[in-house]
Amino acid sequence: MSRDVNAKQTTPLLVFGSLGIVATLVCASAVTLTFVYGLHRKLVYRLALYQALGSLMHSVLLTLQLVFLNYGDGPLCQTVAYFYNSSHWFKLLALIWVTFHLFLYSVCYKNCKKLEIPLVIMLVILPFVLSAAPFANSTYGKTPLLWCWILPYNSSDPIGPGRLGMQLVSWLIPATALLLVATVLVSVTLSVLAVRICRELRGNKVVAIGPLKRALKQMCPLMSYPVAFVFLLAFPLTFAIVGDVYPKSSALLPLTYLTAISIPMWSISSGVTLIVAIFCYRCEKRKAAPPHRQEVAYGALCINPPVVQP
Repeated sequence: MSRDVNAKQTTPLLVFGSLGIVATLVCASAVTLTFVYGLHRKLVYRLALYQALGSLMHSVLLTLQLVFLNYGDGPLCQTVAYFYNSSHWFKLLALIWVTFHLFLYSVCYKNCKKLEIPLVIMLVILPFVLSAAPFANSTYGKTPLLWCWILPYNSSDPIGPGRLGMQLVSWLIPATALLLVATVLVSVTLSVLAVRICRELRGNKVVAIGPLKRALKQMCPLMSYPVAFVFLLAFPLTFAIVGDVYPKSSALLPLTYLTAISIPMWSISSGVTLIVAIFCYRCEKRKAAPPHRQEVAYGALCINPPVVQP
C-alpha cells in the first residue's frame, strides 16, 4: 500500500476517473433513452445499445480507478485491470458488429438479425477470453499512469519474456487494425448511399430519394463510431510506442494527459453518438408522420384553413 504519490503523478488519474464519471452519466442516459423510445426493438439501435452497455461498463471501471489514488498494486488492482481490458474488447467487438451490419444492410441488402443470438453470446464470452492473455506473463497491475491495466515496457518490474510492448500486442495494435477495417466499411457504405442518391437525382426520381436521405441521416451518427474511435485511440497508441522506444522522452508528459482524456472519451463519444442517433430518428419520424390538421403558410405565419359551412 503506497501513499507517497505526488500531485503531479495523481493529476492524470484524477482526470481519467473524473471523466469516467461524466462518461457513466452520458452512457446511462443513452441506454435509458433507447428503452424510453422503444428503439431496443429495432435491430440497428439494439446493436448500438450493446455498444452503449459496453461503454457503460467501461465508464464504471474508469471511475473505479480513482480508488487506486492511494493504494498500490495487488489482487484488487489486477482484477479491475482484467475487467477494464475486457470492457475494451466488448466495446470494440460491438462497434465492429454495428458497422458490419450497416454495411450488409445498406450495400448488400442483407439482414444479420438471425445472427444476433450467436453474436450476443460471442460478446459475452470472447472479451473475457481475449483479456486473459496478459495473465500468462503476469502483466496486469498498476501502470506508471497509476490506473490498473496492462503493465508497459518501462514498468518497475523486471522485463520478462513477452513483456515488451504487451499493451501494443494484446490490445492497441489489434484494435487499431480492426478499427481501420471498420473505417473502410463505413467509407464504402456512405459512398454507395451517396452514389444511389445521385442516380435517383439524375433520374428525377424524387420519391425514391426520400427514404435514402432518411436512412443516411439516421445511419451517419452510428457510422461515426469507428472514425471517432480511431482518432481517440491514436493518443494511447502513440503514448505506448513512445514509452517503449523512448522511455525518457519529453513528449511523454503531454501524451500522458492526452491519453488520460482520450480513453474516457471513447465511452463519452459512444453515449453522445447514440443520443444523437435517437433524436435524429425521432425528428425523421415526426416529419414522416401525417399532420393532424392542414395549415397554410403565409410568409412567416402559419394560418389554419378556413372552416367551410355546409
